[in-house]
Amino acid sequence: MRRIQKQGIDLSRISIIPEPTKVPLQRNGTDPVPRLAEIRGEGSLHKLQLPFSFNAYLVSGYDETRTILTDRNSYSNDIRHLFHGDGPATSDDIGGLG
Repeated sequence: MRRIQKQGIDLSRISIIPEPTKVPLQRNGTDPVPRLAEIRGEGSLHKLQLPFSFNAYLVSGYDETRTILTDRNSYSNDIRHLFHGDGPATSDDIGGLG
């Protein structure tokens, strides 16, 4: 675990992702799956279960999402530091919203 914290991890090599983590990405056609509606009904901010103690949150409330998307000094979706460049994805392939 210390090596992962020190050197990072190549996310392109992870083959198993916990089911709860996949829910925000799942679709029924173009609509979100019913479980996502249940999660949104519980509140607008949810911590996702990720491997290796990574922290990620699902934000579904309009006001909360707007706050996060407009405050680039406090929040980030930039995950380039998690890629080492020796797998199929590199830090040049992916980044944040700005």
